[in-house]
Amino acid sequence: MTIGYKIRKLRENKNYTQQYMAYQLGITQRAYGMIESDDIKPTNDKLYKIAELMEVDLFQLVNLDLDRVSFKENGQYNNVVSNSGDNFNINSQDTFDQLLKAKDEIIKLKDDKIAMLEEKIKKGMAR
Repeated sequence: MTIGYKIRKLRENKNYTQQYMAYQLGITQRAYGMIESDDIKPTNDKLYKIAELMEVDLFQLVNLDLDRVSFKENGQYNNVVSNSGDNFNINSQDTFDQLLKAKDEIIKLKDDKIAMLEEKIKKGMAR
């Protein structure tokens, strides 16, 4: 499940329009639509603002886990869990940025490993 899909589902659940979300994020409706369709990746500050507008936990938004979402009520997170497991609530932009950076580093390491394996396959086929 993609982050754009999850953002769209959360927006629809709140009965917000794309136009409203775009206005709140300071972007065009077209740009916002591109986020929901995964044509562009939202910046960290946009993700933080989306989570705030949707009143959900940042970590869960980034993890794309619709089975575990914490909705915010009266300034407190209300954890809704349909599967067993731990919930994580992150209220700090710095903590969120650190988690996002770590995720990006893991993805880069995996991409590098894939590239190395593809190169080995090419060399093996050239023999």
